[in-house]
Amino acid sequence: VAKAISVPIFHVNADDLEAVCWVCATAAEYRQTFGKDVIVDIVGYRRHGHNEVDEPSFTQPLMYNHIRKTKPVLEKFQQYALESDLLTSEQMDAVEKDCDRIFEAAFEEARKPEKYKSSKKAWLESSWSGFKSRFQHSEAQRTGAKIEALNELGKVLSTYPSDFNIHRGLARVMKMKQKMFESGKGIDWATAEALAFATLLKMRVHVRLSGQDVERGTFSHRHCVLHDQINE
Repeated sequence: VAKAISVPIFHVNADDLEAVCWVCATAAEYRQTFGKDVIVDIVGYRRHGHNEVDEPSFTQPLMYNHIRKTKPVLEKFQQYALESDLLTSEQMDAVEKDCDRIFEAAFEEARKPEKYKSSKKAWLESSWSGFKSRFQHSEAQRTGAKIEALNELGKVLSTYPSDFNIHRGLARVMKMKQKMFESGKGIDWATAEALAFATLLKMRVHVRLSGQDVERGTFSHRHCVLHDQINE
């Protein structure tokens, strides 16, 4: 996009806090001086997953093994600030406590009932009036598969090669899936989704997913692709 609209791009290492601040200030000054757009490309990484239940090492084991061993950005800057006599430990502790105080005060303020009142418009109810429901265009068609076919596909979905170094968390998931298919009970929505994909593929119908981390799913639920934790 930046190349298409001919604007400058500033690339900066997210681990270098001083560099990030300098680049952002320079970008703002450029914008104010010339009245033109500018893009700041902060090159960093996500230390954790998308949310509390996401585990990125399912699909990027070697990368996240390295990230786990890397000090957080704040610790790196604190070490630099001490070694260069930029700040003392007492000053850094004071700044950190002051930031926590500001965040906690803002959080408590936002929790007050009078600060936010829900409305139908906020939940998009009024925005969809007049639209047809999902059942008004055509009747729902029967798309089920025979239980024998589902059990056959279930065995494939819940097994992996004996010499494959699977994530220990996924090993437990696989055992749970095996029990699901053996008992025919407790099929969760992720397994149902996998069976839907599998039955389509069995019929030679292509399935294409696009988006971020679709292999494992945003909630670490899908696991359509397994990654060897040692050889990746």
